[in-house]
Amino acid sequence: MSPKRRRPMKRLLLRDHLREGESQQDFIDRVEGWRGYALLLLRRYNASHPSKQLFLFWENDVTTDGKVTEISLFIQPAEISVAKEWSTSMREFAEEFLICIGQSSVRVTE
Repeated sequence: MSPKRRRPMKRLLLRDHLREGESQQDFIDRVEGWRGYALLLLRRYNASHPSKQLFLFWENDVTTDGKVTEISLFIQPAEISVAKEWSTSMREFAEEFLICIGQSSVRVTE
């Protein structure tokens, strides 16, 4: 049986939710912390891989009463058309990032 082939990653999504019993401010503080780690790791990664630049952006899911319930961090190559070349780099970045932040869920998006 041949090993399962992974499809190239076009974008990596790291997502975290407001946890039961967690205050709104504690959630925001926690996520601001992991967003800071992501920026530091990304700067270091991009400095050492000038031909394979990654960038990130994030978005918040907010309820109608203004509470943030979910925050998503997206990491993708600067040129999405060549994502196959970045796939391994993005996975390595994600693994290092998850070590820094502890528990969070990771999902690959198309």
